[in-house]
Amino acid sequence: MNRKRILLVTINSDDYFPVQLALYYLKSYLQKTSISNLSSVGIDIFTHDEKLDVIVKRILDKQPEIIGFSCYVWNIEKILEVARLLKDRGHSLKIILGGPEVSPWSRSKELLEQEKSIDIIVRGEGEETFAELTESLFYQKIELSAIKGISYRTESSICINPARPLMDELDRIPSPYLEGLIDIKKEGTVPIETMRGCAYRCHYCYYHKDFKGLRYFSLDRVESEFKFILEKEPYEVYIMDPTFNADYRRAKEILRIFIRHSKGSKLHVELRAESLDKEMVELLYEANTGFIEIGIQSVNTKALKLVNRTLVKKMFKKNISLLNKKKIFYQIQLIDGLPGHSYADIKKSLDWLYSLHPSQVRIMKLMVLHGTYLRQNAKTLGIKFDSMPPYFVYKTETMTYKDLKRITKLRQAMKILYDRGLLRLSMYVLKKKLKINFSDIFEGWI
Repeated sequence: MNRKRILLVTINSDDYFPVQLALYYLKSYLQKTSISNLSSVGIDIFTHDEKLDVIVKRILDKQPEIIGFSCYVWNIEKILEVARLLKDRGHSLKIILGGPEVSPWSRSKELLEQEKSIDIIVRGEGEETFAELTESLFYQKIELSAIKGISYRTESSICINPARPLMDELDRIPSPYLEGLIDIKKEGTVPIETMRGCAYRCHYCYYHKDFKGLRYFSLDRVESEFKFILEKEPYEVYIMDPTFNADYRRAKEILRIFIRHSKGSKLHVELRAESLDKEMVELLYEANTGFIEIGIQSVNTKALKLVNRTLVKKMFKKNISLLNKKKIFYQIQLIDGLPGHSYADIKKSLDWLYSLHPSQVRIMKLMVLHGTYLRQNAKTLGIKFDSMPPYFVYKTETMTYKDLKRITKLRQAMKILYDRGLLRLSMYVLKKKLKINFSDIFEGWI
């Protein structure tokens, strides 16, 4: 009997994360179903600079009957171009999209209406949905209309099925690492999830819409994965949890597990600085943490309130000093075009943050993502943004186009003067002796 061929594909924005964990979760889940005996599941990961014809040829050479694309804001346009070419050259292919860029039901409807090359869209958590979908497409065991969590096109209409309830036990997804699906390289970065969901409801983020509430992989599963991964001695392990220390007791236990099995690999986490304490900082140090991402977005209370964020400045300052004492590298992230956020607010944020002697500060560009509160209320909030991905803001009621261009130059000054050390020490002398604000130093250099 000929085995059915499924190919899972994504296009990376760069080479930093060569392992696309979402695709391997899909494959590991498919392999535990009955369809695994009758099909083969391949994974192909491309980089953004690869030519369309090269991508299309490589896909078609594998002769898949179903192609599943993992879609993000940085790759959706190229994926759509690839899908059109694939349909032109292989009409019997079923093309399925999934991922955060296509998960909002309104976005899935829009894409199916506009893009005839797309057959079906998987919305939200995909493991169970994709497994049911492949069984339906190959063996007609279940009607498309009965599969929760998909949008699809019929001859006469676009159908948006009800959302699929989230999986109650994440350990039901077999570990791609323990199943031997992922080749771990010593020089690489290895991603891992210990949880899904986010405790916060930031208005610029879509993640919490897909993953309402917090769900955890068991600590036994986490330990087994760490033990397997760290035995290979990769350069870095990246814990992809959006707020690693949302449950600070569990976070400490995970750090202890990492320390127990590590042979020198670095650790990369995203966390909330206000939820740190002395013990956790000590554990982060012992775990050889090489990169911590800390998003505060602004120090402007009004802007934070408009995007449903908070900042406890006293606690933040105290815990940043703990990280500094242990010389743990971290990056504090601001966002430029938030509603209620002015150019002057950006400068005030920089002045306060640089007074803390940070490892690094970054000003991120605001993306107005599908399905978020900001996108749904952009007109009311006075936000204007690009219609094409990545949907960058170019004007708000408090930030002009010119202001946002000036911030681009600030970013450059911050990297050269502070990050690369050109004036790092001198900045503090200028501040202390001449009372010159850090942001004015950056502007003066520009």
